[in-house]
Amino acid sequence: MQSAQLNLAAPANRIDDVAQQVYNVIGAVNGIVENSTVTQGASGGYAQFQLSIPSGSLGEAMTRLSSLNYATVLSRTDASQDITDQYGAAQRALADARALRTSLLKQLAAATTTEQVDSLKAQIHDAEASISSDEATLARLNHSVNFSQLSLEVTSRSAPAPVTHGGGGFGIGRAAHDAGRVLTVAAGLALIVLAAITPIALVAALAWWVGAALRRRRREQALDSA
Repeated sequence: MQSAQLNLAAPANRIDDVAQQVYNVIGAVNGIVENSTVTQGASGGYAQFQLSIPSGSLGEAMTRLSSLNYATVLSRTDASQDITDQYGAAQRALADARALRTSLLKQLAAATTTEQVDSLKAQIHDAEASISSDEATLARLNHSVNFSQLSLEVTSRSAPAPVTHGGGGFGIGRAAHDAGRVLTVAAGLALIVLAAITPIALVAALAWWVGAALRRRRREQALDSA
């Protein structure tokens, strides 16, 4: 026996659309909607389905339901249960009840007193009630084997908050941005100052070199004259 649970999320204004797609998928795989609840409003929505799917089509149904328009999968659970022992016990109980009824009917046919007849009729009534119960159990187990149970829920999700750019608020992002601008401006000023100072420094260095050369030349001339 197989069963599954599927949880989906969809925009609040698309719950009805998703629900209609669920009905379409279940109809396409010859499934049964055991019960359903669909609610959609301006502030939210919700849908719940209890479904019976032919066991051979459960995989296809789950794949299609997981790919509905406007919906995303939140969780998916698959389970299975071995009911071989339950099925065998129900078959044996039904066979025993039918055999008892057959025996009681034979005894009833041979009864000779009113008391025997009344007692046998009561026992036959109980045997027939057991037969009905065992047949219902087998029918339920057969349905469980042939049809898988699927619980499907669709919940509404909120739209993501828009990203805000600019504004008067202060935050880490804005602080980093402002700090970057300050560093950029400072670097620009440093380059301007450096560009202004460099020619002056070159002129000063040249004047010093010329002066040093003249002083050295004078000393040499003075030495030659001596």
